[in-house]
Amino acid sequence: MSDFYTYLHCRPDGTPFYVGKGSGRRAYQFAKNRNRHYKNVILKYGVDNVKVFISPCESEAVAFIEEIRQIQLLREAGYELTNKTEGGEGPSGFAHSESTKKQLSKSHLGKKFTDEHKARIAEALRGKKRPPFSDEWKAKLCAPLRMYEITPEVRAKLSEKSKGNKHALGLKRGPMSDAHKAKVSAAKKGRTPWNKGLAK
Repeated sequence: MSDFYTYLHCRPDGTPFYVGKGSGRRAYQFAKNRNRHYKNVILKYGVDNVKVFISPCESEAVAFIEEIRQIQLLREAGYELTNKTEGGEGPSGFAHSESTKKQLSKSHLGKKFTDEHKARIAEALRGKKRPPFSDEWKAKLCAPLRMYEITPEVRAKLSEKSKGNKHALGLKRGPMSDAHKAKVSAAKKGRTPWNKGLAK
């Protein structure tokens, strides 16, 4: 088994603030070769209050690409990291070229997180409220959906597929009563539509 791994350094509330790659005791070295932003976070919370989560990797090359991927995922999710690069730097400060990163990524394509790895990431993020998506990010999420159109052919296939479905047999659909409307309205009060403000 490889000695290499990726690791998360998290604030006391579980919020990740640094993604790293290393071996041995690297995940527990809070002062060596760290940038000023990172050191400020350590000074604020104290070394003893920093949570460390380690995810073993099968090789150093895999650790490099896992570090890059985790940094990207956390930044896209809205977390502010103290990492000053996109990850993938070597032990002597050497940064892989873009072509090398692509080769590493291609070799790792199709591989999935183990259940143990997923559990560690979930534990690191547990209890942390996800920051709201920006309008730009919402637009990116919705763009592919707007391109999809339910054609008459698709409707016909869906209708044919649902024939014989008896789950709703006997269910009578009719206009909602005033009492039902009031309950639905009360349940939705104060909610902000997820797609509010998106460009049409």
